[in-house]
Amino acid sequence: MYSVIDIGSNSVRLLCDGKKTIVTSQLSLGMKDGVLDDKSIERTVNAIEFLIKNTDSPIYAFATEAVRKATNKQIFLDLVKSRCDLSIDVLSGEEEAKMSFVGATYGQNGKINVIDLGGASCEIALGENGKIIRDVSLPFGCVTLTNRFGCNYSELSAFVRSNLVNAPSGGEKVIAVGGTATSLAAVAQKLAKYDAKQTDGYFLSLDDIDNAIEDMKNGKISSVVDIKRSKVILQGAIALRLVIAYLGFSGAYISERDNLEGYAIFKKLC
Repeated sequence: MYSVIDIGSNSVRLLCDGKKTIVTSQLSLGMKDGVLDDKSIERTVNAIEFLIKNTDSPIYAFATEAVRKATNKQIFLDLVKSRCDLSIDVLSGEEEAKMSFVGATYGQNGKINVIDLGGASCEIALGENGKIIRDVSLPFGCVTLTNRFGCNYSELSAFVRSNLVNAPSGGEKVIAVGGTATSLAAVAQKLAKYDAKQTDGYFLSLDDIDNAIEDMKNGKISSVVDIKRSKVILQGAIALRLVIAYLGFSGAYISERDNLEGYAIFKKLC
């Protein structure tokens, strides 16, 4: 048995024995000029300690955009090593896109686009029969968009659109992964409690996203959305809608399998 930890820009997630546990630590919150905030670092290290304290299996850990672009990343990596005895694999944007694609499309054939909208970046990949044709990592996510634009939705939208110019399109369908996508699937189905079995495979239409955006702009956020995610999900929803529409689809299929499973598959841990 193995365990994999994803140190993301908005949350830390553990995959152990097929089960996922998540702690929203918001590592990229307060990040300024490429410097990770001390309080955000402490929250995230605490989250890692909490997740691994009862884990007996070998642990493989990777980090994404917030750590990748941080000028003080070594301070964070050294702290995790000293307190958690973990060495962190800092993925490149290309590697992150590959892991998300592999996890989301495992066992599927055909030409598929995969969108992974995270806290600080958005990976978009196009592949066929399990092999990536092209991928990009774009500099926006639900947390960084909220930090930068707040409620200025027109400027947020213009920024996202300007970064989509070289996004790979051409898939027969699109799969979306990440907390924004899965949370919106739960909201669209009016779930009283988050249930991955209900969100996995759900077709999240642009109309579903539009309805959620309208409600959130009017201050109505479903209780199924995690309290910390509720502060950034509106900006994430706007960005996700723009990406799906740019790729030419009327909606996206939601996958609960993502870069955690992709990392395990790619590293041949399973």
